[in-house]
Amino acid sequence: MEKYKRINTFKNLVFSLFLILAGCASDDQIYSTNQSSSSNNDCTPNETRDCYYGPEKTRHIGLCQDGLNICNKFGQWSFSCFDEILPEEEISDGFDNDCNGLIDEVSE
Repeated sequence: MEKYKRINTFKNLVFSLFLILAGCASDDQIYSTNQSSSSNNDCTPNETRDCYYGPEKTRHIGLCQDGLNICNKFGQWSFSCFDEILPEEEISDGFDNDCNGLIDEVSE
């Protein structure tokens, strides 16, 4: 499971940076949170909140889990969702990789 966390953290960071640099998304559009704060951009340094970029229907299903968004020293939310696990292609490994509630439904 640790392997999935590392791979997904890297993927999320690269994807987030791509969207921002390409002008396809702003900080507000990237993060989905389940905690409230005074606004989407204002925060207290080192404050944390949950984040998840995947489809809402996969959140907390199978291997999928929220990550952590951290407020930087300038009082703005970071561009990363650390330790988030998003849906991946299902493989026969005893886990629900695609986060649909079914384990190893791989067709051969």
